[in-house]
Amino acid sequence: MSTDMKINVASVEHKEVGFGDEMLKHFIDARFTNNDRNWIEVITNEKAPNGYTSTHVELDENHHNFKALMKVTDIEKIHESTFRYNEEQRIEFEKVALEIAKREGLVQTDDTSPSRILDFIFNPEEATEDEMFALKIALFEIDKIKDSKNLDGKKALRKCKTRIDLLKSALNLYSEE
Repeated sequence: MSTDMKINVASVEHKEVGFGDEMLKHFIDARFTNNDRNWIEVITNEKAPNGYTSTHVELDENHHNFKALMKVTDIEKIHESTFRYNEEQRIEFEKVALEIAKREGLVQTDDTSPSRILDFIFNPEEATEDEMFALKIALFEIDKIKDSKNLDGKKALRKCKTRIDLLKSALNLYSEE
């Protein structure tokens, strides 16, 4: 910044952002934003149709903003919304990662050539970390694997270091009843 540039501030007004009843009429959703679950992002659309407003409120049962928020939702709904949001973000991340893996040629996408798929699986050269990552993401896109309740099997699949071990783990999860 140049030394001859001056910033002239005529006045500064500080005010606490709160939740008036009018703002809460426009409540959309609320979710936790940190691992300690003591900060809540509240989404409202009081400026509709121009968009949404995001405001953060600390989980403090004695604070008037938190009390006002509890008039339109409850902690259980905030936990549910947080879980739903995190799942949506995870799914979106996996889609983007898979698209990148396909674009970079790390995932076999040619369904018409079984020999290319077999060449990739039984390639004597070990898979790179990126290839293994892409394969794991692709396997977790398969409903039977994704929905499996076998947490130990899923953990084993994530820890696989070779294509063959990865496929063995995937087939075990896939074929479970």
